[in-house]
Amino acid sequence: MTELLRAGLYRLRHSTAFWLVLLALALFTAGRLSWTWFSSLRFGPAETVREVELENGYMEDTLFTTAAWAVLLSSALCAWELGAEYQDGALRNKLIVGRKRRNVYLASLLLTVLTCAALCLAVFLPGSLVLLLTVGDFTMGWERALLRIAGMIAISAAFASLFTLLGVLIPHRAAAAIVTIGLTLALVLGGEVLADRLDQKPFFNTYEVTADGELVPTPRPNPRYIPEGPLKDVLTFLSDLNPGGQLDRYTRDSAAPDPPRLMSCDVLFFVLTSVAGVLIFRRKDLK
Repeated sequence: MTELLRAGLYRLRHSTAFWLVLLALALFTAGRLSWTWFSSLRFGPAETVREVELENGYMEDTLFTTAAWAVLLSSALCAWELGAEYQDGALRNKLIVGRKRRNVYLASLLLTVLTCAALCLAVFLPGSLVLLLTVGDFTMGWERALLRIAGMIAISAAFASLFTLLGVLIPHRAAAAIVTIGLTLALVLGGEVLADRLDQKPFFNTYEVTADGELVPTPRPNPRYIPEGPLKDVLTFLSDLNPGGQLDRYTRDSAAPDPPRLMSCDVLFFVLTSVAGVLIFRRKDLK
């Protein structure tokens, strides 16, 4: 297992694509936040701008949105790297020399987790530095900000387990990258749709015009509302378990996520996907 990890780390260190993506994310994050700050200076003195930014939390929302794109970008990178190992025969050679399939899969999983975490840190480290040098603080406070950063890294680990499952089992790296990107986007879009249904209110207002020409709000039942009960509990659990849905919630509303609960769901998703991957890979024909 240790030798497999060393070989994987050596390959990762010498991966041009990995370092280019890492550098691009760091420069893009620092540049995007810096441009946001300098653009806001046009509307008033620095003290006023700082108060507005602290009140609205716009720059930190930009930071977490960029981190979400890093997670999505990691789907293509991880699938491409794992597919390359499959396509050039390195994966099959590991089994020929006597490595256990479980160890081969777990080594690929750990390397994918490290890759995804590195991409997240390539966003958060320079982004947080720029934010602190400009705005000076997190609107939500340091404790919640660090929890949200840890939550985003946990989401990347959950996605990494899915990327490993697809990347190791699909023999062609181009096909693996396409399928992985497509499934990742499907999880994000599905999470948005499900979250929208769960957030529906029991009533919505329609407006009627009276004889005096006044608009009078009239509450009407919302057909999209899901009442409290077993169905809503199941859908809420599926929404929390879906890392794509979590990604949407972290970037859409800074007050909505409950990081400890969502991180526990990430652990469950990671375990389930990893166990399924090991069991499937044991029966996979690599010829």
